[in-house]
Amino acid sequence: MKIHYQIEFLSDWHVGSGLDAGPNIDQQLLKDEADFPYLPGRTVKGLLRDALQDLAELSHRDYQPHIDRLFGIPDSGRERDGQPGQAVFSNARLSTADREELLRHQLVPYLYRRFSSTAIDAKTGTADDATLRSIETCIPLKLYGFIEAPNWTEEERAALKAAFRYLRHLGVQRNRGLGRCRFT
Repeated sequence: MKIHYQIEFLSDWHVGSGLDAGPNIDQQLLKDEADFPYLPGRTVKGLLRDALQDLAELSHRDYQPHIDRLFGIPDSGRERDGQPGQAVFSNARLSTADREELLRHQLVPYLYRRFSSTAIDAKTGTADDATLRSIETCIPLKLYGFIEAPNWTEEERAALKAAFRYLRHLGVQRNRGLGRCRFT
């Protein structure tokens, strides 16, 4: 059984590829082979796992059995004693209709903006040397994905829905206003 989800970005956002784009962009946005932005399934998995762990602490509910079954148990560090989770997380992507519309009107390059910042010396109020950085961001849009696991329990579905509601930001520079989002 699958749970389909939507991520609606409410502000520009950045999930990095780890690459630069030459002298103009220090942090390039993660894009697929057709130059569309996406969010890797492993990132969604990590966000939801962290959200469930936070919710467990805040609500004093025991989500650990659900976390272990769906997300897996990490290796202890000394031995390979971890277990994989039973849930499969797809990449979150634009809908097929949105992709086709953007391609038809040649609008793909307009999905992206460059955001630059520099460090300011607190004493002098001037820019510090060699601190100008540029990051590529994506405009607000909607991405779609799914989570699939065998034999969902109603409790697991409810826990994941609570984790979706708990997530409000993702990506880098969240404290600067990037990555505001709504998971449904």
